[in-house]
Amino acid sequence: MIGNYVGHAVLNDYLVVFMHSSDYDYIYRLEKKIDYKLVEFLEVVTLYQGNLGLNTSYPLETLPIFENEDIQKVYWTDGLNQPRVINIVAT
Repeated sequence: MIGNYVGHAVLNDYLVVFMHSSDYDYIYRLEKKIDYKLVEFLEVVTLYQGNLGLNTSYPLETLPIFENEDIQKVYWTDGLNQPRVINIVAT
């Protein structure tokens, strides 16, 4: 994972982490998995890479919402930008 920590949310089996670097902002989804040999590992999926205007001086407040298996959203605000949302299980 790249960047400095700005905030996180926990929703069911997922940990969503928001990071900020000098070039980009990142949103990662982490999930604990078990492979066929019963070895545990952490799957990291990059949900977003771009410019969200995140700033480490403005930590995020997050609100995770489960609607159904295909719609699991995380809302966030930082007091600097407008409130935003991402569906963390969208394909």
